[in-house]
Amino acid sequence: MANVQVYDPAHDQWSAGTPVPNTPQYKALGASGVIIGDTIYYHGGASAGGNFPAQDRVRIGHIDPLMPTAISWLPAVAGTLGARYRSGAITVDGAPVWLGGSAVTYNYDALAYNGSGVVDPATEILRWNNGLFSSSGNTPARVMDLRGVGEIGDGSFVIAGGMGEQQAVLDSVWLLHYESTGIGENTALAMAVYPLPAQDHVSVQLPSELRGGQFALYNAIGSLMHTGIAKAELLQFDVRTLPAGVYVLRVQYRSAVAAARILVVGDR
Repeated sequence: MANVQVYDPAHDQWSAGTPVPNTPQYKALGASGVIIGDTIYYHGGASAGGNFPAQDRVRIGHIDPLMPTAISWLPAVAGTLGARYRSGAITVDGAPVWLGGSAVTYNYDALAYNGSGVVDPATEILRWNNGLFSSSGNTPARVMDLRGVGEIGDGSFVIAGGMGEQQAVLDSVWLLHYESTGIGENTALAMAVYPLPAQDHVSVQLPSELRGGQFALYNAIGSLMHTGIAKAELLQFDVRTLPAGVYVLRVQYRSAVAAARILVVGDR
């Protein structure tokens, strides 16, 4: 379909935006993208027609800041570095970046629509900058069938689940850190958080590898609530001033990192 839907979180309302051009170059299933400033970028996806071929096109739309439902769509641009289907999109240094996904479209069982057999994930990271794609290294995680990538700040992102090689459905979670040379994978550690849920205070027991590292507490929409240095292996937080909800605590020291969920409840 060519329909565009716009969500207004301030008023919890949906409205219709300017449709994308009603052409095979624009309409796609399994594409992914980001909004940077007032510009929409989305790439890849499957075309309609025989075997649902994967696309290698970037579509760009400029949003009118005075009327967000008015979008000026530009002609689709060939990406030149290969098609992507069900990849994940992130924003790094003001540019859209795509990772994961596959170069061939497939059904729910990871078998290619074109009859070529089992589809495996693509690993090359694609970065769109100044109208051209460039390669930005490879993802350490081989994963496709993504529905999104979680951003937790400081150039770090979370990929959860998806499909791996040889039709494997994954229950893995990767914490990725974007560096100038590409995506690096940190050593993921566990930390104990108690009590859960919390009303007044939360204690976090860190592994020794994280002592001296930086910690950051984010709310459910990714806003930074608190940051500091983990001077001891036991962190304690007063959560009485925080609104009830889910928070994410991230602690990193060099290549070691841990993340945990904190649930704060009301009636305090």
